[in-house]
Amino acid sequence: MVTNLFGRIFTLAAAAAAATTANLHYTTRLFSRLHHPTTFFFNTLIKAHSKTPTTLTSLSIYTYLRLLNLFADAYTFPLLLKACTYVSALPQGQAIKFALDSYIYVNNALIHFYSMCGRIADSRLLFDDGIDLDVVSWNSMISGYVRIGNTSTAKKLMKCQREM
Repeated sequence: MVTNLFGRIFTLAAAAAAATTANLHYTTRLFSRLHHPTTFFFNTLIKAHSKTPTTLTSLSIYTYLRLLNLFADAYTFPLLLKACTYVSALPQGQAIKFALDSYIYVNNALIHFYSMCGRIADSRLLFDDGIDLDVVSWNSMISGYVRIGNTSTAKKLMKCQREM
């Protein structure tokens, strides 16, 4: 019984990691058979959906997590923001912002999210207000400026980063 359980867990994680539309159906079926899914399993399924054309299903999976009275962790929201970024779902991404914007992972995901949606001013606000900026924060902001063609500001940020 225990071996079977670990086998299913491994299969679920492996199928989600190699997410394609074809094997995602199988992954979802495995997930639905878990009697007590944890946040880890929800995150795995959210990540799997975020890599396929069924990206917005990630938001439905999060809703199901909440319906089961489970709580998201520091990894859930960046995964959801990544899914929103792929389809430029700005309203959904902004709603997620209010959930856990104090976590560095979420802050970095939001900086990236806003810059990918063409909202560089919002990215910069988060960056400037960030208390614990890390390399990812800096790179997300710099790449956001490069993406919109503002290389002079990107270079200034790179210089500031080196001086830190």
